Amino acid sequence: MPLQSITCPYCEKEIQLSDAISHQMEEEIRRQYEEQVNKEKAALEKRVQETIEEQYKPQLESLSQQLTAKTELLKTAQDNELKLRLEKQQLDERVQAFDLEVQRKVDEAKNVIEGKVRQQLQEDYTFKLGEREQKIRQLTTEIEELRQKALQGSQQTQGETFEIQLKDALMTAFPSDSIESIKKGKKGADVIQHVNNPTGECCGLILWEAKRTKHWDNNWIEKLKDDQREIGADLGVIASSVLPKDLTNFDYEDGVWITDFQSAIGLAKSLRLNLMQVTMIKNSQKCKDEKMEYLYNYLIGPEFSQRVRAVFNLFTKMQSEVDKERRTMESLWATREKQIDSVLDNVVRIYGDLRGMVEMPEIPELSLEALPYIEDTKR
Repeated sequence: MPLQSITCPYCEKEIQLSDAISHQMEEEIRRQYEEQVNKEKAALEKRVQETIEEQYKPQLESLSQQLTAKTELLKTAQDNELKLRLEKQQLDERVQAFDLEVQRKVDEAKNVIEGKVRQQLQEDYTFKLGEREQKIRQLTTEIEELRQKALQGSQQTQGETFEIQLKDALMTAFPSDSIESIKKGKKGADVIQHVNNPTGECCGLILWEAKRTKHWDNNWIEKLKDDQREIGADLGVIASSVLPKDLTNFDYEDGVWITDFQSAIGLAKSLRLNLMQVTMIKNSQKCKDEKMEYLYNYLIGPEFSQRVRAVFNLFTKMQSEVDKERRTMESLWATREKQIDSVLDNVVRIYGDLRGMVEMPEIPELSLEALPYIEDTKR
């Protein structure tokens, strides 16, 4: 086994040992050395600690006191915070309890109000339902009464309806006339027609009596004549749904015109025309001498000659414009005729040239039979 020399850490002498022994001794020496070093280190740390404690003991005590004071302050602050948190939690719980109580009271009040409203609505509905049933019973009774009246027929209502229809028809057919109804309860017929000519002059009165019954009554004629004399009407007409025996459409009997509703407007047109012609004749005979003198003065006066001269000048101007337009159109027509002749000539020449060069189908419009027509067209 080879020998190995080591140096003693204490005497610093080299010792020749074998590898195994040297290894063991090295380990032992290292262990002893580490123990010695640890002891010295511990002793050194102890001396350092003691030195530090001796030098900084006042500062450490002050720091310790400060730490203790701060610890107490921290504990107090934590206690206060805990107390505040507990108070806040209690306050939150009270607020929640208050909100819950308020919500409960609101719900209770809402339920009470809803109950009252529901009860009121139920009462109103019951009341209105009773009213509606009462109205239904009343309407049923009224409908039954009206049905009975309708079945029996009301001559007065039918007559009023017939009168309204007659008045509307007259107003539609003669918008320039003044047509009015005689109020119920007032003596007289049903409708008065004031016949007006295109100038607005009243030419006469036509008194209308509307009848809608099942049987004709001759007393109506005398009654209408009395009404006609009372208001001074020129003509009297009875428009009836039922005519006298042997009478169709309309006729003149005993000083009164009698007609059915379908022929009333046609009869009214004829009567109006007669009244306007009579008025025109009366107007022409009235102050005839004065009108002749006025006409003579108008014919020899300057106004008539100025109007005739203005008409003549206008006619002359219109005639001149017509002649000018005629000359312009004749010139334009002549120009277009020459253009058409030139086109026809060119077409005929082109057609002749092509037929002389190649065989091509004959065009009937350019054949010999058509040439006279083309010449006449040119002329």
